[in-house]
Amino acid sequence: MSLAWKGPVVLVSEPSRVGAIRVARRAGFATLWLVAAWFVPITALRVLFVIFGLGALTLTALAVINLVRSDRVVLALSASGVLERPRSLQETWLRTPPQVVAGRDVVVGESEFTVVKSASDPRVTLTAGEQKLAGVPLFGESVEAFVERANGLLAGRDVRLTYVPRVTDTPAADAPEQ
Repeated sequence: MSLAWKGPVVLVSEPSRVGAIRVARRAGFATLWLVAAWFVPITALRVLFVIFGLGALTLTALAVINLVRSDRVVLALSASGVLERPRSLQETWLRTPPQVVAGRDVVVGESEFTVVKSASDPRVTLTAGEQKLAGVPLFGESVEAFVERANGLLAGRDVRLTYVPRVTDTPAADAPEQ
């Protein structure tokens, strides 16, 4: 039975402050490059700085367009029953394949390695069969709480998330003696 009449379900959306910070940072870099171009006396460097500034302005405009286009949605269950990340305008232009996971039982695991802590942590990986959707940010929500909330939203839609905690190695000092 098709569930298309139920419409999509948003599971993770980006907080507005995160999008605003991204746009402000990109606008700041554009301003920095263009102001530097104004004060540099060497013409070749001035041209280079203007090119970098215009590139940064383009990235700022794309960030705003992507925020409006995706309505800050990071992960959604489509009407066809597929978990997917909305594609950005750049991904559409470059024809990158969509990031999707389709299946009735989807395993949610914590991402393995974080270099720098960010507002989008923790990140999870969704897996169903051979399909994998890595690096989905939860923006401060615990993985267990996310799975519980998502399963409540997905009730009656033939998709169930299951949290599998990461297995950590026990240090040699804590290991039982044989």
